[in-house]
Amino acid sequence: GGGGDALAAGGPYPEDRAGATVGGSVCLEPGAYEFRIFDDYGDGICCDWGEGSYSLSFGETVVLGGGAFGLEETTAFSAPDTQQPQPTAVDGSGPGGGAGCLPVALELTFDQYPADVSWDVTRLDSGLVVSESPPYANLTATVEELCLPEGGYSFRIADDYGDGMCCAWGEGSYTLTSGGSVIMSGGEFGLEESSEFSLPV
Repeated sequence: GGGGDALAAGGPYPEDRAGATVGGSVCLEPGAYEFRIFDDYGDGICCDWGEGSYSLSFGETVVLGGGAFGLEETTAFSAPDTQQPQPTAVDGSGPGGGAGCLPVALELTFDQYPADVSWDVTRLDSGLVVSESPPYANLTATVEELCLPEGGYSFRIADDYGDGMCCAWGEGSYTLTSGGSVIMSGGEFGLEESSEFSLPV
């Protein structure tokens, strides 16, 4: 993990969003980032209490994803340099939109306990958390739309219960994409799982 400040964050998600899908977007400057997702119970979002998952993408390209982890999962990725303006974060958690960022989508399919799940993305060069999860409850699945600049990142996903997103409480999973390419995916982890990635894919 980076240990820097977060540019965007979210979670916990209320139990009334179990099985639902949520999504959002954030605009990131070019560079390296780290995405972290958490589950308070430590069993991820798949598969003991449902088939939960998450994915992060830039445009049509999936850059990372998963669901089966324990307490948390962390993944590094990069946001590429681009001159085209992108939308701001839909949840207002990220910096404003503008030139130089790529659209990234994080798709989450929850198990029976969405409130256990959280995630974040950290820029590798600065240790700054640029995006993180809102609270989830009563959701089956969601897609979080992010906009990240070119560079290296770390993605981390966590489950508060320590059993990931799959497979004890459902078939949860996550997938991170950008420009149609899957960066990473998963669901079977314990307390957390993290991976590094670079943009563009």
